[in-house]
Amino acid sequence: MMEMTDHGHGARESAAMRAMFAARKEVFIDLLGWDLPVLADRFEVDQFDTPAAEYLILLGPDHVHRASARLLRTEGEHILGHLYPHLCTGIVPTGPTIREITRFCLDRHQRSAERRSARNQLVSTLADHAIRHGITDYTGVAEQAWFDQIARFGWDCRALGPS
Repeated sequence: MMEMTDHGHGARESAAMRAMFAARKEVFIDLLGWDLPVLADRFEVDQFDTPAAEYLILLGPDHVHRASARLLRTEGEHILGHLYPHLCTGIVPTGPTIREITRFCLDRHQRSAERRSARNQLVSTLADHAIRHGITDYTGVAEQAWFDQIARFGWDCRALGPS
């Protein structure tokens, strides 16, 4: 089941958000060692998790987190434009139809095949979401290995800076 939320206040949305923030802590802080803020020693939440952020959350049949991504509008503060603009050779792409994909997160407690399936479902959902909402472009910050993997999704993508 795919949940699309923008800081929903219902019980189901809140449970999905808590599961996503907990999974983000496990992946980005515990596994990858990123220096990020932690809320209640359990959730990774940063300054970009604002009411303007949108979230795509893939839940399993038992409503546990499988995969998620945060989408940031590029007319406001976003990671590439405000923390890493120097990574772009030219101007950082911004506009009402451009979103930045951040915190692409696959739950660590899945087997490899389950993670791959969740990744593929999330990638398809990102494409469907773009079509439904008039999004023409996605941007993001990615290390070369992750960028190479994204390019294999079949998306028309290019590096915005040197590789």
